[in-house]
Amino acid sequence: MNTTILIDGNNLCYRCCSTMGQLSTKSGIKTGGIFGSLNCISNYITDIEKLVGSPVTECVVAFDHGRSERRLKLYPEYKGTRKTADERTPEEKEFFDALINQTSELNKNLYLVGVKTIQITGWEADDLIYGMIRQSLIERSDEENQFVIISSDEDFLQLIDENTSVYSPIKKIFYTYENFEELFGCKPEYFIGYKILKGDSSDNIHGINGIGDITGKKLVNEYGGLVGILNPANAEQLKKSKVSARILTPDGLSTIQRNNELINLKEFVDFTDIEEQLSDVVYDSPSVDEKGTREFLMKYQLSSILVKFKEWIRPFKNLVENYYSS
Repeated sequence: MNTTILIDGNNLCYRCCSTMGQLSTKSGIKTGGIFGSLNCISNYITDIEKLVGSPVTECVVAFDHGRSERRLKLYPEYKGTRKTADERTPEEKEFFDALINQTSELNKNLYLVGVKTIQITGWEADDLIYGMIRQSLIERSDEENQFVIISSDEDFLQLIDENTSVYSPIKKIFYTYENFEELFGCKPEYFIGYKILKGDSSDNIHGINGIGDITGKKLVNEYGGLVGILNPANAEQLKKSKVSARILTPDGLSTIQRNNELINLKEFVDFTDIEEQLSDVVYDSPSVDEKGTREFLMKYQLSSILVKFKEWIRPFKNLVENYYSS
């Protein structure tokens, strides 16, 4: 059994910078994102093994590199509510500069502890994580594979199936194909329809006016997902409600089509141009460089890790050992 952890690197580093933002070297270089991310990844390896009941054999961290070029072409307002560098306060600019520096350092150095990374210009972490799952299944079609995505981003829930689970590190919830409906309130197959109807305010993707969490789940459950909602046989019933009637208006149908192309990872993301890069990561052979890791930790004065180094690095060494024995 191959068990791969896939981590949303920007999501992780942002959370660590937010909670450990004051941590820095004596010269003032911020290190909270690096320190927190390294510790979290080490803990995730151990925690996920307990949750799935089998050894973790691979860990991949995906990083954004700019906004999705495809989505911006489709919808120029995509993520348009987020502040530009010129709009940020000095404090916000300092935070984001430190975040960018630390994600870059993690991307360049996680290989030292046997963790694979991927970052491609014009691609976001959620696309790359799905791309890695897809490519791994292609390259390892004759093997048994399971994947655990780690992120607080709700968008990843659309990828849950018999082989793929999602762990939310903030909610401490492990979503699987078997428990998803009980935990979230709709079948995993219906999630994408719910998300398309609701939209995503964090990405400036507007949904159908009046449809939020409760109504969105109620509609997909009642009609059998978005396919059922758009079935002409259900049109008269939908028109009985002022809110659900908006779905069938020209504006509503246009919103659904746009949101489907923006949000739906499985249907609208074309990996042709980056397939070779994804394949390279799948076949990358990890190793742990203890000397290089110590030097990296000393560079950023992470003494609290160094004093327990042998214990701290053990999950990473186990990870690599599991990779070669799986």
